[in-house]
Amino acid sequence: MTNPLQFYNHWTPIMGVKHLLVLSMVVIHFYRGWLLTPKIGRLSAQAGETPSLSSRVARLQKLSLDLVKANLVLGIMVLLVTAVLMSQ
Repeated sequence: MTNPLQFYNHWTPIMGVKHLLVLSMVVIHFYRGWLLTPKIGRLSAQAGETPSLSSRVARLQKLSLDLVKANLVLGIMVLLVTAVLMSQ
C-alpha cells in the first residue's frame, strides 16, 4: 500500500512543467495588461508626428503581438502536456 501523503511519482515532473508553462502565461498576460499596453497608449498620445516616438510605438506594438503569439504557443503546450498526463 502506498502512502497517501507521498506526492512524488513519475508524473510529478511533467506536472511541474505544466505549472511553469501556466505561470509563464500569467506573467506575460499581466505584463502586457499592466505595463506594456498603458505605455503604448501614453506614447501614442505623445507621438503625433514625431518619427522617433512613432517607431518606438510600432516596436512596442510588435512586442505586444509577439507576446500574444508566445501565449498562444504556451497554451498549446499546456494542452499537450495535459493530454500526456491524462493518457496515463
